[in-house]
Amino acid sequence: IFEVKGLTAGTAGAAIPTGDEFPVGDLVAGAVSSSFGIQVGNIGTADLLGVTASLNNPDNVSVEPLVVPSGDLAPNGPPITNPHTFTTPAIGDFSIEVVISGTGVSDHTVTVSGKAVAGPDIAVSRTARDGIANGGGERLSEPVGAVGATRTYTIAIEGTAALAINDITVAPGATNITGQVQISTAPASIAGSASTEVTVTFDPAAPGAFDFDLVIASDDPD
Repeated sequence: IFEVKGLTAGTAGAAIPTGDEFPVGDLVAGAVSSSFGIQVGNIGTADLLGVTASLNNPDNVSVEPLVVPSGDLAPNGPPITNPHTFTTPAIGDFSIEVVISGTGVSDHTVTVSGKAVAGPDIAVSRTARDGIANGGGERLSEPVGAVGATRTYTIAIEGTAALAINDITVAPGATNITGQVQISTAPASIAGSASTEVTVTFDPAAPGAFDFDLVIASDDPD
């Protein structure tokens, strides 16, 4: 008797009866690979022979080349895990059937389903001012020797997907700045449609122009 479970982050969930769904939630649409896993066990009293898996009826799913572990399952023995990597090309619902087969037994079918959503899009602005485009800048004015001059910037997420902030740094080549530009700690992740603020502290060194570039490393696809 097949026992089929969905794997989330490598952890098996509850058993899924044949004909039921394995919901994987919201995933980012486009050229972003996602993965799910199906764990197949045997809770019967006899061996299940020639166990394998196939994928059928993809809807808004593009499946990458499939390598399916197969073999025999002893009663209450180690399960077989089938990992699958796929892309959801368009925004909207998606689904695909996973069919578990074996010699002399009925197939066990599970439908993996979810919703493809727009990826996170980062928007940066100086708090209470207009936005700053990617690669753009703003003109600041500070007196020479203004130790601890600060500016606060808002990082907002346009879209429903969360954004991962990997790091915020200052690019090499800052001009006319004493010491290092200090940047407050940002959260590792910002929820969709949410925002956070970071404060930048710097010290202009001498009369004249100064500049520095902030680099926000994230999983914004563009």
